[in-house]
Amino acid sequence: MSGFSRVRRYVVVFSSLLLLGVGEGVTGYAPFSEILRANPDGTNVELVLTRERALATGSIEVDPDLGSTPLYWGLLDPFDQSPWGGPVPKIRRAGAYGFGIQTIVPWAEGPLAIDSVADKIYWVVGSDCEPCDSIHRADLDGSNAEQIFGSDITVNALAVDPVGGKIYWQGIHDSFEEKMWSVNLDGTDLQELFPTETASSLDIDVAARMLYWAEGNPSTIRRSNLDGSGMEDLVEGLARPQLTLDPDGDRMWWTEGSPGTVSRSSLDGSGVTQLISGLNWPGGISYMPAGGTAGDKIYFVANPGEVEVPVPAVSRRGALALVLLLLIAATAVLLRADRRTSA
Repeated sequence: MSGFSRVRRYVVVFSSLLLLGVGEGVTGYAPFSEILRANPDGTNVELVLTRERALATGSIEVDPDLGSTPLYWGLLDPFDQSPWGGPVPKIRRAGAYGFGIQTIVPWAEGPLAIDSVADKIYWVVGSDCEPCDSIHRADLDGSNAEQIFGSDITVNALAVDPVGGKIYWQGIHDSFEEKMWSVNLDGTDLQELFPTETASSLDIDVAARMLYWAEGNPSTIRRSNLDGSGMEDLVEGLARPQLTLDPDGDRMWWTEGSPGTVSRSSLDGSGVTQLISGLNWPGGISYMPAGGTAGDKIYFVANPGEVEVPVPAVSRRGALALVLLLLIAATAVLLRADRRTSA
């Protein structure tokens, strides 16, 4: 057997070793979030889902129509690595008790919002540049997905007014000034509403035609009419809260990542009460109204800490085989050149 044929055989052998090494993975640590629920007064805290890596925006929403899969949330999937590295952001949904999990959007980032009238879900797709976000929507099962606005915006918070046919969002468009904006549900008729600081959360009292949002750091929960008039400061001195409303019950709740609490007040900001404490960086929160088997509950995201999980990767043996393969390939090139020179 010639030297060059022998080299080719070695290349095949080491290629096989490389393929065996890829996919074995290494054991690493990844931060997983839990989805919990509680009674409106903070009692009876229950674990609904674990090992779900929710997005930093705390994206969790409840479909007020209380269908068979009313719970929607965003996550970073560590078991699905993007081509350029890092977990893939997705949207999933499940029943009120966490059963029947489905991935409905294979790539989605940022805050979520649900239009319970048209049965649509809205989300944000981001980019490395700024402002380069875009707003997308789909049916609640993820079908008929479409981009409706953007590619030159930054979206920090998002809410839908299905009655008025508007999307409200806080962020940047066409400049680097933070403002509140609105567009029609089909992405037309962009309107600049009023200047803000960076918002961590946004919700709408549809019946009263009012916006509620948290902005700044330390944060203040504010409300106003949809056009920004009649603005009021409701609760001050908070740590980047996520909020949710129950307009019929004159209640709102919010989480604070540090000090790790869930609190409640009336819609005018009076009667502030801390309900739950000792949580590890709670994030998004959403109210599920009464009417279903698990109705009149608050659902929220918290982080139990880091969990040891197998992460798909090239193993150490695969990496070593790759190095050896490159060395042998280089040797093959040199042998071939030497044979040509000798000839």
